[in-house]
Amino acid sequence: MSSDDNKEASPKPPPKERKKKLPLRARWRARWPKIRDVYFTFDPRSLGLARIGLAILLFYDLWRRVGGIPTWYTNEGLIPNHAVLWRPDGDYIFSFFLAASTGSEAALLFVIVALVYLCFLVGWHTRFFHLLSFICMVSVHSRGTFLENGGDVALNLLCAWTLFLPMGARFSLDAVTSSLRNCREHTVAELAERVAWRARAARPVISLAVLALLLQVSVIYYFNAVHKHGWTWREGKAIHFVLYQERMVTWFGLLVRRHMTLPLSMVMTYATLIIEISAPLLILNPVLRYRTRSIAILLFPAMHVAFAAFLNLGQFSFNMMGYFPLLLSAPDWNAINRFVAPVEQRARTVLFDPSSPLLSAVARLFARLDAFDRLKFEADQTPAAAWTVVNAATGERTAGVLGFAECVDALAFGRPLGWMLRTGPGQKLAQFVARWMTHREAAFTNAFAWEALSTDGAASPVDVPASPVPAAEVPAASTPEAAAPPPEPVPLPAPAPPPAPVARVPRYDEPDQGPPVQRWLRRRTTELREIALVVLIVASGSQVLMENKAVPAQLKWGQPKWMQQIVSYPRLFQGWGMFSSDVPVGERMLYVDAVTFGGRHVDPFNEAGSRVATLPVERIPEHMEQDEFWCDYTNRIPERQVYWRMLKEWILAYHLRTMRREDRVLSFEAKLIESDSPPPGEHEARNIRTKVMMTDRDP
Repeated sequence: MSSDDNKEASPKPPPKERKKKLPLRARWRARWPKIRDVYFTFDPRSLGLARIGLAILLFYDLWRRVGGIPTWYTNEGLIPNHAVLWRPDGDYIFSFFLAASTGSEAALLFVIVALVYLCFLVGWHTRFFHLLSFICMVSVHSRGTFLENGGDVALNLLCAWTLFLPMGARFSLDAVTSSLRNCREHTVAELAERVAWRARAARPVISLAVLALLLQVSVIYYFNAVHKHGWTWREGKAIHFVLYQERMVTWFGLLVRRHMTLPLSMVMTYATLIIEISAPLLILNPVLRYRTRSIAILLFPAMHVAFAAFLNLGQFSFNMMGYFPLLLSAPDWNAINRFVAPVEQRARTVLFDPSSPLLSAVARLFARLDAFDRLKFEADQTPAAAWTVVNAATGERTAGVLGFAECVDALAFGRPLGWMLRTGPGQKLAQFVARWMTHREAAFTNAFAWEALSTDGAASPVDVPASPVPAAEVPAASTPEAAAPPPEPVPLPAPAPPPAPVARVPRYDEPDQGPPVQRWLRRRTTELREIALVVLIVASGSQVLMENKAVPAQLKWGQPKWMQQIVSYPRLFQGWGMFSSDVPVGERMLYVDAVTFGGRHVDPFNEAGSRVATLPVERIPEHMEQDEFWCDYTNRIPERQVYWRMLKEWILAYHLRTMRREDRVLSFEAKLIESDSPPPGEHEARNIRTKVMMTDRDP
């Protein structure tokens, strides 16, 4: 048989079946869960931590301005109300601080703002006080837009985007009260059954605002990087020159710059550029998402810590760090939990009287705060031990307020508060509160519908009948008396009926619960919130295209007036270019040489805003240590002549601030001294020059 015959006889392989291509809709549905998890999902614990961080940033932003209330928030300062109203630094400004003219009025508004921030910090009516906090923050910043910087805008944006997320989902009073309403325990044993409400609280948050925040962080770092294209960045000298900004350099930066070499400056300069340009890749990358975002969570805050160590950039570094708790995912939280995992030495057994509604309510509260199940609750109705805590490791018993402190110690991060409860003033205060609440237990029970917990239902050893003995094991009666019939059994008390089920109270954010009108309003509110989010995304995207120079001119399509108002009123600008395109290679200082009635030469400007105010000034002193408000004012006032009159009036009112008649200013000259920063390898400024900016004779 020929080879050709063999070929014909061999069976032909079956043709390969082509894999049918799924329709577009089916492919989208298959990929949507992964896209949703990457770009539209946050962990609720991350939102709770971010809320606490945001509230701390708001408090810090307010606290930094308290000392400057007379200077920046009153009519006796450098930016009086009439200057902001009649010579505004921009269009579309809103601030209720413009109604305050004196220091006491502004201070009262500061106190009100602090109370609003406190409610947001603890998460009480979180959505409402989040919105109020945003309005208060914008009012604080917009009172002096002349001093506005990138840190203020970063904080505005963080607070604005998170308005559309449930920031009170975890670590808040809202979360605790919602759990207490929706999961009612009726027995002491049910205090250990925490799976149901924990699963409810662990549901991930899915929202379009998640994508907006991820894009916002990426935009900030990307445009900050691409705008740094000047020669100081290309040649690696940016870090060297920025450390010679005497108004901004810190004591640590002053120490480092004495040992700064060109190779070290190049390494630090290029590292800054690489880290900033990598932000979109690390944050938006769908591949190995957990790892890349974990790198971003560690890398970018470390970079901002370095910035804050070298330069006084105000609150910019800390505000940017406030974005990164949002990026924490479930694996990150599991890693965190391993550091604060249950410790056997901190396990406690709580013996309390469940017949007391007050103690039952406290036990239910501790059950929700006990994230690692370190507390075990048992009934103890003896009068001597209303609330007794037993150390599981040592068996030591503690009662009263000290027992309460032991329970607080067992909570995650509760040791500082527990220590405070053991100190003299803290212990006395806690004892007073405990006595006050105990005497008014009935009133609290009626007001908050507290209920006493029942025991587990197990009978005491006296009431439990002996287990039946098999007949074969019963010995035979040896006497007639022994064969007498057994006594009639004592009837056991009837078991207590189970407690009536308590009606479930609906959560405030459940759209399908409550009266029809309430459900309709809740749905409409949700719809309006999502529509507002889409409008804000569109306006912010347009602002990104308009403000950033790196965007091609073909994409700058212009903005309608309504978009400008949406961006300008809450100060949600999107132009990012810190120290771009070049780092300043020179420095300047504003000082005032004023002659007083007593014959002294004083510098009112630097006495208030700088570490150095000695006259005469021949060169810019090292480490002037100005805060960002005085630094920005010094930078901008020479080119803004409309504010010179206010500066003149402030200088002439020097004696009113010192409360000395002999300090009345007779004449003054406001001068600018400028110099060129030393090149790498040198430490002395060059080309020092001075010019008069304004005198008392100027109008």
